[in-house]
Amino acid sequence: MFVSTVDELDHPALHALDDAESLLDRSAPEDLLSPIYGSRTGRPSYPHQTLFLSLLLGVRYGLSDVRLSQCLCRDLPFRRFCRLEFGGGVPDATTLGRFRSWLVKHDLRELLPGEVNRQLEEQGVAMTRGRVDIVDATPVEAARSGRAKRKDGKRVRDPEGGLHVERDGRGRMKSAWDYSVHAGVDGDGYRGRPLSAADTERNAAISVVRSGVERVFAVYERCYGLGRTRFPGLAKNMTFYGLAAIALNIRKGACFLRLYGVRAPVIEG
Repeated sequence: MFVSTVDELDHPALHALDDAESLLDRSAPEDLLSPIYGSRTGRPSYPHQTLFLSLLLGVRYGLSDVRLSQCLCRDLPFRRFCRLEFGGGVPDATTLGRFRSWLVKHDLRELLPGEVNRQLEEQGVAMTRGRVDIVDATPVEAARSGRAKRKDGKRVRDPEGGLHVERDGRGRMKSAWDYSVHAGVDGDGYRGRPLSAADTERNAAISVVRSGVERVFAVYERCYGLGRTRFPGLAKNMTFYGLAAIALNIRKGACFLRLYGVRAPVIEG
């Protein structure tokens, strides 16, 4: 018979999201989400805050709505982060998808990232004033990129995407139907990886600047699984990548606390 010990019940894995949880004032996002009303019929709706935090975890761990619902059911740190009672129900995939659609409908794609960034700045784990911003963009293949065809032979393409042409690693021109995802980072404290001898001279003037923002795109693609859009339409994708930006900023803030143990002083002026 297997018996759990106290040490096992207090395993570090159960506290993996504690730093991120401590960064957020949950009442402020709830105020922004208040225009989204739950259904007046059927079972009681989940708190908007719970659904919002669930979507952030889904992005952070690259989960589909189905997989996210499963993780919320069996993962203790997920439940605690999202304020779900132990032994209670969890949002299913349909509920999560419907809530994301409400975020799009109420045009919250800019308000929510702005509110979370404000909180991080107030706590000293991020500063937006007095910094040099680096802005860059990267093409991301559309979910409906024209690879599939209808019965009449016409390509299935997202009408709000666009054609992007670039030169691949072999020097050949390659086209894709995609979106352009923009990111901005602060300009200090970034270092590039060592470059090959052939590229060193060419990239000497730009590598230090571009490495910071390119790192953001690398996280989106490799950690969050966002090398290709999940949804058709500009508004849906802007909302989804806005959630990705929130998840990344919270992750970076939590990393700061984990490394240094204290919040950085807020510099005025």
